[in-house]
Amino acid sequence: MTRQRFVRTASAAAALGGAAWVTKVAVLAATDGDDSLVVALLYLLGASGITLGAAWIGVRLAGDAPLAVAIALGALGPLLAFVTYDALIDPLAKSVAGDAGPAWFEDEAGILAAGLVWVAVSLPVWLATREPEPAAA
Repeated sequence: MTRQRFVRTASAAAALGGAAWVTKVAVLAATDGDDSLVVALLYLLGASGITLGAAWIGVRLAGDAPLAVAIALGALGPLLAFVTYDALIDPLAKSVAGDAGPAWFEDEAGILAAGLVWVAVSLPVWLATREPEPAAA
């Protein structure tokens, strides 16, 4: 697999994981905060997509560096995803949300913000690295 293909695949996973988290919050809003199997599944899909997909950042930063450097930086992607969520996005979103909205929303504000961030960061990369479609004969 080429680095270009890896970046495309991983950024797609991260963007879709972010979309799953945004959808999770939408489902909670539609059901007035009631947890369900769908909500749990969307959470797991989002967490795994973001965690695994975050590797695209390290591989992209590696550029044309040796393969070992690209692998090492790619392996730091999941750590980056966790640290940015836990130390930055979640606390900031919770402080901004405060007591606004329903009681369940404060707990979900960080997930919504993280989902939006990952979609906003990963979707353009995914779309920009897509292989061109073959020309019609």
